[in-house]
Formats: sequence, structure tokens, C-alpha cells
Amino acid sequence: MDTFKCWIPSEGSLRLYEGIIHDGNLWIVPMWLEDPAKGWKKPAYMIRISGLEFEDRSIVPGVQYALKTQIPKDVLEGKQTSDEFEIRKDPDIRIPLPAKTKH
Repeated sequence: MDTFKCWIPSEGSLRLYEGIIHDGNLWIVPMWLEDPAKGWKKPAYMIRISGLEFEDRSIVPGVQYALKTQIPKDVLEGKQTSDEFEIRKDPDIRIPLPAKTKH
């Protein structure tokens, strides 16, 4: 499963988050749980951004999207739920960790 980077406006600032495509929808993942011994990471929770207004920012190195919709800081930090945004907690998704390179 591929990941992407997305700028998210929240309470007067822009925050950069990693996201995934799951079940045909774009989701941002504000927090990951990692298991380096098993070589994977998974979303602690994720917020669906499909259907919200955003811009393609693929011309910016390392960033694919910029969301135009504000997401409250407490929602991004997992402290609050919202009727406005679909939030999935502890989804059964695992993504391989990138291989570590030796220097």
C-alpha cells in the first residue's frame, strides 16, 4: 500500500501528514503505531478526506495534496470525534516499514 503526503489546514497553521488510499478513499493518518521487529506500521486512527475539497500539489517535492477544508486540532490529535469527518480507530491495516540502509 502506497502512502502520500498532504498539507492539512488546522486552526491557522498548515500541518503535513502522511496518508493512505484504503477502500478507494483518501485517508490521512495523524498517528502511526510501529512494530519494527515485525517490520510494519499501522494507523492508530485515520481520517477520511475523500469528498473534501483539496488541490493536487504533486509539483511540490514530497507532497501530493493540500486540503482546503480545516480540520480541528483536537480531531487531528485523536482527542475528539466529529460528525463532520469519518474517523476510523485502530483499523486492521499494516504497511511495511521502509528498509533501513546502512552507512
